[in-house]
Amino acid sequence: FVEKARAALLEARSQIIGYAAGRKSFYSSLQPLEMDESAPPVVRDMLMAGIAASVGPMAAVAGAGAQFVGEALLGLSDEVIVENGGDVYVCTQTPRTMCVMAESAEAGYVHIRPHMDGYTSYGVCTSSGRLGPSLSLGNADSVTVLAERTAVATRLCNLVRHSKDVSKVLEHSRSTPVKGVVIIMKDYFGARGALEIVA
Repeated sequence: FVEKARAALLEARSQIIGYAAGRKSFYSSLQPLEMDESAPPVVRDMLMAGIAASVGPMAAVAGAGAQFVGEALLGLSDEVIVENGGDVYVCTQTPRTMCVMAESAEAGYVHIRPHMDGYTSYGVCTSSGRLGPSLSLGNADSVTVLAERTAVATRLCNLVRHSKDVSKVLEHSRSTPVKGVVIIMKDYFGARGALEIVA
């Protein structure tokens, strides 16, 4: 479904660029922007994610893009997985095992298996203060979250500055919409919620 996926991606990009042209703070804000019900679909998802996570809308661009493309493909296949820079939209009939990269992990990665029973689709999003080009205000090797919608992990990653923050951020995540969290910070590892760690 290459052409359908490409068309959906270009449409998402067009919606974001078109909207941002009239709202200059859309690209640069590190704080949530007010919801705009007249915004195009992918932009509304970014605004909602920013509000839910207390971050700017661009923190949600990878997840919102993955979800937009994934939903466009649902009419063509019963199983769809779209990965976009660490943010993954998943709609499958069978459980999936995913690999989270983390330089400080003994093997360089950790395998997780989400248990999002009752959801037809969900998002798995990873943010890092050490890997990749995206802006992060934290120092975690990786913070991965599971959510009903393809959400952002940026806010939780921003809160992990030191190893002692891992347990605090895991507890804080209980007051957010996320269903599961995995945090890797140097020699510290923490997880909670709807997932299992796979050997």
